[in-house]
Amino acid sequence: MRRYTDMKQIRKMKIWKWLFNRKTNMESKRTYSAFFMKAANFTARQGKQVCIRKDYHDRILKITQVIGGNELSIASYMDNVLAHHFATFQGEITELYDERKEESIF
Repeated sequence: MRRYTDMKQIRKMKIWKWLFNRKTNMESKRTYSAFFMKAANFTARQGKQVCIRKDYHDRILKITQVIGGNELSIASYMDNVLAHHFATFQGEITELYDERKEESIF
């Protein structure tokens, strides 16, 4: 009888783990969309061109077409990705930059 209870507990734990992972995954998807699938407040013509690998371009194009519903430009997506990158790593970038330069980057 004890073994059955343990197996029941194990199943229950697996269900909770699955539910937690699913909820976390759903929240992660919403967070990703909120961060990156929004229009930037500039047009690509006002920015600068940069070269990227063809496979990255193809992948980004698919992301903007499918997840962005063909309503998001590559420029907007890249602006959002870079804004998030700079916000996430601002401290590290600033420290590394300041070690080599006198004026601040941010």
